[in-house]
Amino acid sequence: MPRRFASAALGALACLVAALGSGEAALAQPVKTDHVTAELVTERAGVAPGGTLAIGLRLQHIPKWHTYWRNPGDSGLPTRLTWTLPPGVTVGDIQWPAPQRLPIGPLVNFGYEGDLLLPMTLTVPADARPGETLRLTAEAYWLVCHDVCIPEEATLNLAVPVVEGVTPAPTAHAPQFERTRADLPQPIQGWTAQVEHAGREFLLTLTREGPASAAGPEAGTIEFYPFVEQQLQPAAHEVWRTPQGFAVKLALNDFAREAPASIEGIVVARPAAGTAAPRPWGHDRSAAEIAVPVRAVSAIALPEGAQPLAAWVSPTSSKAAAAAAPQTLGGVGDFGLWGAIALAFVGGMLLNLMPCVFPVLSIKLLSLSKQGPGALHVHALAYTVGVVGSFLALAAVLLALRAAGSGIGWGFQLQQPGVVFVLALLFFAIGLNLMGAFEVRQVVPQALAGWRAERPAVDAFASGVLAVVAASPCTAPFMGAALGYAVTQSAVVALAVFGALGLGMALPYALLVWVPGWRDRLPRPGPWMVTFKQALAFPMFATVVWLLWVLGQQAGIDGAAKAMLGLLVLGLAVWWSGLPSKRPALARGLAVLALVGG
Repeated sequence: MPRRFASAALGALACLVAALGSGEAALAQPVKTDHVTAELVTERAGVAPGGTLAIGLRLQHIPKWHTYWRNPGDSGLPTRLTWTLPPGVTVGDIQWPAPQRLPIGPLVNFGYEGDLLLPMTLTVPADARPGETLRLTAEAYWLVCHDVCIPEEATLNLAVPVVEGVTPAPTAHAPQFERTRADLPQPIQGWTAQVEHAGREFLLTLTREGPASAAGPEAGTIEFYPFVEQQLQPAAHEVWRTPQGFAVKLALNDFAREAPASIEGIVVARPAAGTAAPRPWGHDRSAAEIAVPVRAVSAIALPEGAQPLAAWVSPTSSKAAAAAAPQTLGGVGDFGLWGAIALAFVGGMLLNLMPCVFPVLSIKLLSLSKQGPGALHVHALAYTVGVVGSFLALAAVLLALRAAGSGIGWGFQLQQPGVVFVLALLFFAIGLNLMGAFEVRQVVPQALAGWRAERPAVDAFASGVLAVVAASPCTAPFMGAALGYAVTQSAVVALAVFGALGLGMALPYALLVWVPGWRDRLPRPGPWMVTFKQALAFPMFATVVWLLWVLGQQAGIDGAAKAMLGLLVLGLAVWWSGLPSKRPALARGLAVLALVGG
């Protein structure tokens, strides 16, 4: 009896200390990044031997930034944890609360903003001793996005006291656990779900079991989130109210070759403005899980009396349904194929005015004043082929990665710190060249320089490739919308949009060559060209500053410092190549070192 009393007293004391905030559980400090504050939290201040405890990963996002659900949608990566646990202790999988739809141009992602809790269940072995402290460590990884996507990680620790004989007191996080449970899906009850498909269109129908009047206006609208990535188009989502429930029109992803045998996911009830959160699914949750076999039909037909509620309209969706829907949430239906081609074409022309491209194009135009008309025509054609071919190659790489299962979209190249660093080196080198710090012939082998001089068309083609590489960080928002639309469509459509972008970018250059009388409109060569060329270096250096900022967001201050060291080494190589001793081999070696060591 005394031993049992002492054990109970010890457990109560441990629980009390933890509840007052002075226990070891309170020593698990949050980890703060530039965009997220992450920590491990518990619902109660302790756990009994052989018992379970609700724990969670809490992510507090800064405004306008988000992380992703288990299926991130058109792009992104889900949050994941790798645990180091005491013997016999286990942690279950993340219990994903209902996400929200996050439109980015024509794309739609699934994720979370604000203060997020991802709950899990901690299970303790029966032989755990009251009074001991269980120390848990998790390596957390997440992708946080807004204008750019930043991969972040943190090592998180949690100390959980083992108590016996009393119910552990709730922590300050207990109310958030309770709120999150309302967003955790449960199997649907009292409803019948079915899915029909015809071609690439699907119709999910949810019917309340019972009389028609039982359906009622219990939810403002609903949303469907599939579990399987790259199966359905996230942006194709038309919701209709029927006399006995809801219907949702969906579309097969362009990368999926055939209709799936079943559709699995969650349906989430969203309240109408000014109303309480609805719970229509036969339990106290706003989300319900469904797993429905797919039945092929000759044509998709909405139930009689269906009324449109809301739509995330896809270009492949019915135009009539899109026109009938009173609310278009995603903006994808605002333009179709020809609209995307037109936007890409105009965006390509405007690319020539961007600080990344304008200096390169200006120098090429000034250099053409010394060439004859015949050579100019060949030069313009080769430059156009270089620009259009480069954009088509970039589109092909992006489509291949998405077909292989990668959830990426336009701008994926800037999500890689290595690519950002190489671009920073490239723009820095171009700026130094414009300032007159070095000439290309100083670092290019004589044989290659001679071969290049004999083949001006090849040089023009390379200039087109360089212009596209320089343009990649400078795509305007509306251009990103057109390209984002393209990568969600078939390969033919995507290549057409990217080709239009290349043609638009190459057109001003080609017109200046082919239109008669262009020579009379260009300024005459003179000393002013040297000053103008040097002035063009500053937009390139400004781009380098922006790229270093992006790199700092991705790789932290250490990564940015290494990149600046790489720029320093590159500058040293350029300075050395200009010395009277002319040591191009060492200069080239230092340049390679800047690429590898940075």
